[in-house]
Amino acid sequence: MRMRGTGLIAALCAAARTVAVSLPPSIGVRDAAHDGQIAKPVIDLGDAGLYRGIIQNNGTVASWKGIPYAKPPVGSLRFMPPEPLGEQSTNIVDTSEDALRCVQFSGASYGIINSNIVGVKAGPGQEDCLKLWIWKPVNATAESKLPVMFYVHGGGLQYSAAPNNDFSDWVGQSQDFIAVNVGYRLGALGFMGHTSLPSANAGILDQRLALKWLSQHVAAFGGDPDNVTIMGQSGGGYGIVSQMALYDGDSEGLFQQAIPRSIQRAPMFKIEELEDRNAEFARLLNCTSGQDQLDCFRNATVQSLVDAYASITKFEASSGMFSNLTFGSSAAFLPMIDNVTLTDTITRLFQNGRIANVSLIAGAVNDEGANAVPRNITSLNPATNQIWNLTASQVEEVAGRYPVNETFGFASPDSFFLSEFKAYIQSLHPFGEAGITGSERVVGLYMAQAFGANRVWNFRFNSPTVGTNYSNPNLPLNYVTHSADNSYLQNSTAVMKPFEKAIAHEWRAYLGSFIRTGNPNNQKLASSPVWHNYGFLGDPEASPMRLVPQFNFLSNLASGELTGTQMEVAQRAQIQREDWWTTDGILEATRL
Repeated sequence: MRMRGTGLIAALCAAARTVAVSLPPSIGVRDAAHDGQIAKPVIDLGDAGLYRGIIQNNGTVASWKGIPYAKPPVGSLRFMPPEPLGEQSTNIVDTSEDALRCVQFSGASYGIINSNIVGVKAGPGQEDCLKLWIWKPVNATAESKLPVMFYVHGGGLQYSAAPNNDFSDWVGQSQDFIAVNVGYRLGALGFMGHTSLPSANAGILDQRLALKWLSQHVAAFGGDPDNVTIMGQSGGGYGIVSQMALYDGDSEGLFQQAIPRSIQRAPMFKIEELEDRNAEFARLLNCTSGQDQLDCFRNATVQSLVDAYASITKFEASSGMFSNLTFGSSAAFLPMIDNVTLTDTITRLFQNGRIANVSLIAGAVNDEGANAVPRNITSLNPATNQIWNLTASQVEEVAGRYPVNETFGFASPDSFFLSEFKAYIQSLHPFGEAGITGSERVVGLYMAQAFGANRVWNFRFNSPTVGTNYSNPNLPLNYVTHSADNSYLQNSTAVMKPFEKAIAHEWRAYLGSFIRTGNPNNQKLASSPVWHNYGFLGDPEASPMRLVPQFNFLSNLASGELTGTQMEVAQRAQIQREDWWTTDGILEATRL
């Protein structure tokens, strides 16, 4: 049953306020030390508050690094859907430095949780973190009506933070869109599936409330609330497809385009199936037998929650729910089926067309998982399997679908793989065709079937991460690992090698064109190939098209083209394998 109308979500909508777009976009704060220039602009959002930002990138960008969009989700609001921010003080709040990030969870398994990955204010995070990072061209006014790119950061929905994805360089160079990054609850605080809660997916609802805040206030920054593109990568890509599937595809008119990249998908359960897990979580928190379980969870310290989360990673429930190896989040504190916000698994919702009717760009990088798996993996069998709940016979069938031929001389993804390592990461690891790599096919095919292939564009990003130390810089060959495409959007082009800079300008132009116009070709670079849509060849199911952004090597430099980017038809064997992963029996086992 969907709780709409007079339900909780409707109440959240009713509580939201509208701010007139005629409000001044900023108040210049004069500073004698800066020769009278605007050093720290102040944005006036009426009842939503006044916030001091900072000028960046040689005076081209104004940014605010932590404007609140919801009440702090603490005390009785812990685990609950977010509540709209009430009327704010008329005092100016300084947001010129990064706010504290949200509480971090499974990043511990990556050695990240205690590192200052976003500067001196990083630390393990805090609960009062529902805030926005906003970058705008410095001269944008309330009349500019620039398109808006709303970004959901990655980290498996368990760790990382909004300022890890800094768009000041892109906005500063482009000067024609507003970039926004959202802080949202992670791990056990964002996805506490419990029968006593109104929703299992508070972290996704955080993102949705942030979009509602933008619809009311982004015009003051110079943005157009009716031209919003949502984008995210990895766990952020999971957030984007969750937004597309939320309320069976009701976008509430809050976004018009979507760019999910390297989309993490993970097993999804009904909240009733999490009772054993919650009981184990209660035991780890030393909850007493007569104590209300959710009250115990609410009263626990943040450190206790993080410690319990880490301890539950090897838990195996009597119901058969065992370690979810997808992102080290064995307790499955991830989006769940609560029949309020998400009514089925993400894959099933896409298959059944219960998704937002928007234009789409989706894809993955060439070697997903190559930086997450030891490269001495030599066999595909139940002992090395990391895909949820496959039987031994299913694992054997998987191995048969990913044959290895080390003697052929070059990779042939149509039929086989050159090494066990590459076969493994594409078969029995969640970064592969069962999960992240295959998600390109899931969203591309089902969006094309639901709304037409001419509004869907797919890609296979094939340029290694910016800053890769190549043994031969004239022939930059390396694995294109998870998050490689991020680096071309966020790193400063000033520090890039010439061939990296060429890809960055091209990739930003394609995505920028899509953000501004809903089509990646309208404002692409003149030197770039046309990015044909998913169904350009007439049959998107059998022969989908995709763009391959990649370097221009010595062999074709004479062409005068700055990059070697080209179109390709997705390999037939690959799409057949990916379609097998979405057959009924496999989806029933994997719960993806």
